[in-house]
Amino acid sequence: MHTTRIGIINMLEHSSIGTASIFVPILVNVLTGSYIMAGVTVGSYALVQVLSYIYFGRLSDKRREMIRFVRIGFLASAVVFYMHALAYDGLTFFAIRLAAGMTTGIYAGALLALAYEKGRNNGIILLASLGSIGWLVGTLSSGLIQWLSGSYDLAFIYAGSAFLAGFIVSLYIGEGNGNDNGNDKEEKKDRNGYKYNNNDKDDKDDKDDKDDYNNPNVKSLYSIIKENCMYTLHSC
Repeated sequence: MHTTRIGIINMLEHSSIGTASIFVPILVNVLTGSYIMAGVTVGSYALVQVLSYIYFGRLSDKRREMIRFVRIGFLASAVVFYMHALAYDGLTFFAIRLAAGMTTGIYAGALLALAYEKGRNNGIILLASLGSIGWLVGTLSSGLIQWLSGSYDLAFIYAGSAFLAGFIVSLYIGEGNGNDNGNDKEEKKDRNGYKYNNNDKDDKDDKDDKDDYNNPNVKSLYSIIKENCMYTLHSC
């Protein structure tokens, strides 16, 4: 269930960013009359976003508070994307886009790590799939909104609302570790009908690994693997 909610959050995020990505260069060019300024604004947003990805990704990984970074990032992004409707010249638009680049980088790494933590490979697949759907929904919705209303502001209000909806959904994602399979303590049976849970199996595997390591024959295999790895590294 958490994996599905994370996928929905990612869909809402891509929908919001897709909406803004269409109209930002158009409006900057209209406000400034300069294609160069439009390119600088879009490029600066991307540069700040990359730096934000790196910084907050490392920070969230260090603190292990993924869901908190997702919530803060989505709430801050909602405020900033609402502010797009208040831009009245090229300079204010430039400043708002820099802020947008920073806020969208707060949650990016944490959201990816959270998807893997909750759903493993299935979580990553769902995240990518719904993200693409979000781009589709955002770009089509933004064009439809502008066509029906004749207002760019409503498109930005929609973008901010998508982030706000993502923040609300994130409140229903638990902070605990573990995946959605619910098999952490699920009982299973071996060939002899003996019941055990996954924790018992993990403990048994750890014991077997230690026994193997203490075995001289197996230990020599470890040494061979280690030597080959070291040789490969030195060769590179």
